[in-house]
Amino acid sequence: MRDYASVPKRIAHPEAGLLEFDIEIVTAPHAPDQHLVVYTVEPDSSTARVLPILASWATPESALTGPQD
Repeated sequence: MRDYASVPKRIAHPEAGLLEFDIEIVTAPHAPDQHLVVYTVEPDSSTARVLPILASWATPESALTGPQD
């Protein structure tokens, strides 16, 4: 079993178009059923430029933190 892998990932987003990521996958040496998966993008790529726009479409922060009494 390998403890590290790096693979490309392409996602066809219905609104933003094609998103391209590099994925780094690390497996813990003493816990082979656990994996850390990190998505990265090339700086100044079309994916890097559109991610902040997609993030702005997220649920409002108040919905994430719960009711404010």
